[in-house]
Amino acid sequence: SVRCVQETENNLEKDQITIIAGRAKFLNNNTVECNGQQYQANHIIIAVGSVAEKLPIEGAELAMNSDGFFALEQQPKSVLIIGGGYIGVELSGVFNTMGTETYLSYRNADILHLSLIHI
Repeated sequence: SVRCVQETENNLEKDQITIIAGRAKFLNNNTVECNGQQYQANHIIIAVGSVAEKLPIEGAELAMNSDGFFALEQQPKSVLIIGGGYIGVELSGVFNTMGTETYLSYRNADILHLSLIHI
């Protein structure tokens, strides 16, 4: 949500962490270029962010994305989480732990794409 983003940005500023929005690329281990300007640091974090997809199905206006979870004012009796990525799995675990009847639906052959991980 917008409020969460603003709180995060405020906390980063308090910790003297510079936020630079734009397309970035590493030039070497300690230098990144963003919007035509170079920045050097011992520790660089590139947070790519993400945006929840709107469901291309009839009735999608009745659904909420993961941001809506934080706006809930009361615990639902049951939920269907659509998406087997880390956010869907985490929210499923939270709802289940709280006692909500929880269903998780995903389109891939394996949850969290675990078959892609080689140990």
